[in-house]
Amino acid sequence: MSAGSSLCGFLPLSVAVLNWFVRKRSLALGIAMAGAGIGGVIVTLVAWSVTTQGWRTTALASGFALWLIGIPISLLLRHKPEKYGHLPDGDSPASPEGRQENLVASSALQSTVQDDGSFSTMEALKTRTFWLIAVAQASAVLTVSAVSLHLAPHLVQQLGISLKAAGSVVALLIFFSTVGRVVGGFLADRTNKRVLLVVSMLSHTIGLLMLAYATSMLQVFLFTIFHGMGWGARAPTQNAIRAEYFGRKSIGLILGLGSVIVTIASIIAPIFAGWLTDLRGDYRLAFTILAIFTAFGSLGFALAGKPVRKSHVAGEGAVVH
Repeated sequence: MSAGSSLCGFLPLSVAVLNWFVRKRSLALGIAMAGAGIGGVIVTLVAWSVTTQGWRTTALASGFALWLIGIPISLLLRHKPEKYGHLPDGDSPASPEGRQENLVASSALQSTVQDDGSFSTMEALKTRTFWLIAVAQASAVLTVSAVSLHLAPHLVQQLGISLKAAGSVVALLIFFSTVGRVVGGFLADRTNKRVLLVVSMLSHTIGLLMLAYATSMLQVFLFTIFHGMGWGARAPTQNAIRAEYFGRKSIGLILGLGSVIVTIASIIAPIFAGWLTDLRGDYRLAFTILAIFTAFGSLGFALAGKPVRKSHVAGEGAVVH
């Protein structure tokens, strides 16, 4: 299941979108990622099915749904526009936009992006920016992964609400995350992406602290807004800024290598939160510590300036910004 979700999920879809869009790249990513949020809204339906039909029947039905819906849609995806006589954003080589972007040779649309200032994978790995963004994203995922697993138990233990009501909170959180992806993508194309990422990280932090010390459903509702909107706005912006900084040529592998650190964080955070909660008896301290890590992680995005690439043409060094 992990292999399948990795191969058909967040990463390959992001690469396809990043290859096809430049001018409104963040919004395109936000709309694409909103699909995952919309799917998450049906968590209440899944909970009902598990309760009434059993988890085996629900899992089997989900598998058939993936076959009947996911596979046909995936066959419609195209990797790069150059293979089909286009440039990103639907431009043609002869258009003013096409000449301005100059992403491929006009006389022969190649299947790979020519040297437009894109970083190779090794060049990207040697930059401070790559690691700052990766660590910052990982610090955000500390919050996301811990909340995703422990939200319902925390609400049941802390506020004494029913599991069904906790499921409704999860659905509301996913709703605000979905809205945040579209809104965040829209804003990222029109504002400073680094500022938006820092604000998103602080929104994560505020939301998690509200959840940790919540004593009423109003605080829980505010948590869903702060955490959901921060989660949603950060997701498309962090990949859009990578493509803006490193170019399209090796963006798939650059995203994949960055996700290694993120994956480690997503494994550690839920285990840490569960272990500390077993020791303390509640989630407050665990959520507080993770919120602090996320707050400090915002510095990674704040310091991740656009890198410079040194290229050597005819034996002479040149710097491409």
